[in-house]
Amino acid sequence: MIELVSDYLSEWLPEELAQLPHECRPVRLHDGEDLGGLAVSVARAYNSFDLEPESMRAVEEMDAFVGPACRRLAELRHLEQVTPRASR
Repeated sequence: MIELVSDYLSEWLPEELAQLPHECRPVRLHDGEDLGGLAVSVARAYNSFDLEPESMRAVEEMDAFVGPACRRLAELRHLEQVTPRASR
């Protein structure tokens, strides 16, 4: 999942990334903690009501991908914990 999100983020042009608030600009994702931090930052910005229209579009697009990816990663981790090793 981290690789998938990293690939998605690599497709953003520098001009598009510049439209994001500073705290929403992605850094290199190493693990689920990094992804979760990005998802929280984007969700906070999305709900802040302080964004310019150009920034809002970029935040909406980022949130539409990163939020569900973070939730899916959490689901997969949960399944790993509750599924016996023999049935994997």
